[in-house]
Amino acid sequence: MTTTPPPSILLHDHLDGGLRPTTVIELAAEVGHGLPTTDPDELARWFQQGADQRDLVTYLDTFVHTIAVMQTPAALERVARECGHDLAADGVLYAEIRFAPELHRERGLGMDDVLSAVTAGFAQAEQDTGIVLRTLVTAMRNGPHSDEAVDAAVRWKDRGVVGFDLAGPEAGFPPSRHRAAIDVALAAGLGVTIHAGEGDGVDSVADAVVCGAHRLGHGVRLVEDLDGETAQHVLQERIALEV
Repeated sequence: MTTTPPPSILLHDHLDGGLRPTTVIELAAEVGHGLPTTDPDELARWFQQGADQRDLVTYLDTFVHTIAVMQTPAALERVARECGHDLAADGVLYAEIRFAPELHRERGLGMDDVLSAVTAGFAQAEQDTGIVLRTLVTAMRNGPHSDEAVDAAVRWKDRGVVGFDLAGPEAGFPPSRHRAAIDVALAAGLGVTIHAGEGDGVDSVADAVVCGAHRLGHGVRLVEDLDGETAQHVLQERIALEV
C-alpha cells in the first residue's frame, strides 16, 4: 500500500545539496569530474556519511562534487527541474530554494546566466507538477562576492527571487562582514535569511539579528542560552528558525 505524503511548505533547501546520485554521476561523466564512486547507491551512502559527521565544515566538503557538475546552463536547468519534481513527489506545494550563483561560474557563466538557467528549470517543474518554486540568492559568507550576489538578487526580484541568504562556514565569518549587502536586500524589499547558530554559537545569532534577518537558517544554538537576551528577542519578534 502506497501512502501519499502530506502537503507541506519548504523554506530551507539547498539546490546543490539535493541532487539525485544518478544525475551527479551522469553530469560528472560529461565534464570529466572524478567522484568517490560511480555506483548510485554507494554515492548516496557517501553523501549521507558526510552529513552524519555533524561537523559543518566537513559536511560542506561534500558540496565540492555537486557544485563541480553544475557549471553549465544545461546542467543547472536539469538539476533545478529535477529538484522541483522530487519535492512535488514529496508533497511539497511551495518551496524556497537557495543557492549561490557565485559558485557556478567556473566555466565562464555570469550570475545572470546561472539564475536564468535555474529559473528555466523551476518553471518547467512548475508546469509539470503544479509546485510553486521561488529562489533565495545566497552569498558565501567566507567570500568577497556578497555585493555582486545581492545586486543579482535585486535584478531578479520580479523573476522568482524572493530573498537573500548568507551561507558557508559560520565560525569566524559573522554576518556583519556583509552588512552592506544585507542592507541592499532589505532596502529592495527582499526577505533576508541568514545561516546562524548552526556552526557557531549564540553570538552569531545575535549578529544576524542585528543585521536585520527575518529568518534564521537553523539557529539551534539558541538552546545554549534560552533565557538570554538574543533568544528572547528572537521569540518576541517572531523571527522564524528554519529547522
